[in-house]
Amino acid sequence: MLKSQKAQANIILKNVNRSTEIQDPAAIPCFLWDEPMNVAQLKERLRGASHSERVRLLGKILREARDTDVWTFTGPDEVR
Repeated sequence: MLKSQKAQANIILKNVNRSTEIQDPAAIPCFLWDEPMNVAQLKERLRGASHSERVRLLGKILREARDTDVWTFTGPDEVR
């Protein structure tokens, strides 16, 4: 990423209002600090993503989200 693109990305991320309200489809989850999208967009991306993109997003959720919030996006059978 070029220096100017990185600076622009930092500005965009600083202006995003992140939330812990996972049940609100319009909320931007705190764990998406580096890739802001709301809950509805994340669920849509998970539904339509390729296998590798789904694994990447689930990895981010498992790594960054609160343990109780993880189950909003996946289930125990998929995590095994």
